[in-house]
Amino acid sequence: MRRKVLAQSQVHPVSKLVAAVEDDGMSGYLYVAKTGKTKRNLEFLWIYNRGKTPTDDEAIAKGANQHWAAWKGCAGPDARCPEPEKSAWTFLWSDDGEAVALAQDGKLVCYLDGEHECFCRHLIDEFQWCMPWEEEAYRRVVDAIRPATAFDRKADRLTPKAIKSGNCHLELEPLPPEADPLRFGRAKREEKRVLADHVKHPIWVSAHDDRHDEEWYKPIVSTTDVSEQVIEFDVPIITVKLAGTDLVGTAYYWAEGDAISDVLLWVDRRWRRLVELPKVKYPAVLVSMPAIRGDDDVRFRVKKRGDDGGGRIRPAAGR
Repeated sequence: MRRKVLAQSQVHPVSKLVAAVEDDGMSGYLYVAKTGKTKRNLEFLWIYNRGKTPTDDEAIAKGANQHWAAWKGCAGPDARCPEPEKSAWTFLWSDDGEAVALAQDGKLVCYLDGEHECFCRHLIDEFQWCMPWEEEAYRRVVDAIRPATAFDRKADRLTPKAIKSGNCHLELEPLPPEADPLRFGRAKREEKRVLADHVKHPIWVSAHDDRHDEEWYKPIVSTTDVSEQVIEFDVPIITVKLAGTDLVGTAYYWAEGDAISDVLLWVDRRWRRLVELPKVKYPAVLVSMPAIRGDDDVRFRVKKRGDDGGGRIRPAAGR
């Protein structure tokens, strides 16, 4: 079934982001997209299942492009929503347009913040980067709703007037950057990471500790810049795009040499080494999706076939 838009917000005047509830007949997702000449999805998170909660194998077998129903062990008892078209959906944006909460018939169901963290009240365990909405995080959003009278705390939902008008927003107080340490998402084994993981979070580092062996990695969720703080923590894996194509993949970034290595690209739903792809033209240019030490659109040149990485391309003098 083709995805159907059930509700869509206005374009936020500051961030130029737009949010929408989309349904594919199996499940519903909140999408947040960047507007402009082309619409580009930046974030998405699961909201509900239409039918009965599937097993993980059933959900993956029916899913497409990582757009799956939440399975048993992740979906909570209220995850099913057989008739979402009959619901009233309300979007509550932060003033800077970098965070949005979604209410269904006045009940807050999910939240996505500017740090690319997301919570859903219909989850009991992590699902596709989204976490269960714990009480402390939930109350922080409730306390940020303005006007305060838009939320009925006794009923634990938006008032009918707020639902009808949609005239409510979030007044969140962000932490100052210098007080915000690196924060990490849930670790994954190397073979479990897929392209969507690295598009969602473009910087990953080793998760090796007392609970995880060397094959586990975790995303950095508090920044999309390979800063000195990131570099000091570990050699990061960054998301890269092969210039002139739609191919996206990963590479290790080595700060000391300002270079990348071990380039992998996602082709036909699996990881392929750059050197294994015969149609790639050389010299090949890889564009970093995260900023590198504050610089956007950083590019690296792989000079010849057989090389698995290369150095940063520096602008010519005077440019």
